[in-house]
Amino acid sequence: MDEISHHSQNGQNGHHGVISSQKIVRLNVGGSKFTTSKTTLTAQPDSMLSRMFSGKHPIIVDGDGSYFIDRDGSCFQHILNYLRDGSLPPPEMDTAQKVILEREARYFLLDELREVLEEEIQKDRMHLSQIQFLRLYNGQVDKKGFLCCSSLRLPNADLSTLQLDNATFSDSELHHTLFRGTTFTSIVFDKANLEEADFSGARFINTTRFRGARLRGARFEGALAARGAAPR
Repeated sequence: MDEISHHSQNGQNGHHGVISSQKIVRLNVGGSKFTTSKTTLTAQPDSMLSRMFSGKHPIIVDGDGSYFIDRDGSCFQHILNYLRDGSLPPPEMDTAQKVILEREARYFLLDELREVLEEEIQKDRMHLSQIQFLRLYNGQVDKKGFLCCSSLRLPNADLSTLQLDNATFSDSELHHTLFRGTTFTSIVFDKANLEEADFSGARFINTTRFRGARLRGARFEGALAARGAAPR
């Protein structure tokens, strides 16, 4: 049996305990509760969970005695299913959920699961050429000469390397969309959902506006803005 260290949080007392391989283990993952066994948690010897529950890392205990892990609980059941019998996510899982699960698999050092998810995410993404994109949204030009793409529903798409000029994407669903290397000239993203969107290496010419846009987790590494054209 392995000793597991329990450290205090928010004034709770820490202590040391011993968990046998068959004992039921109660977890609190980001506020979601799970019940499993130490055998399942240590099924992958090189994983973060195996390290946590083999005494190599301290574990926090919450008020009801559950082991607290400060991660996203929304997809942790899939992590447990994979550890139990190698089960992969169901086919109906959408790309946004796969992206979250891939991030958690990366954190927990579950390399095989991460690689499978990366491949599925890549297959799910739709890369559009400039002509395909124009045909898809079939927008109308407003009085100011802007192409209206408002309320567009195109999450998880790959819009990398496009040239997007004088268009408004207000109130659009573009979460988890790739804009890598895309050039934006006078674009409006007001109130658009751009959570987890990737603007890495994008170029912003003239002002690109993000008023009220949801940008949680959006990435702008290597993005460039012409003088006076910074996103706002």
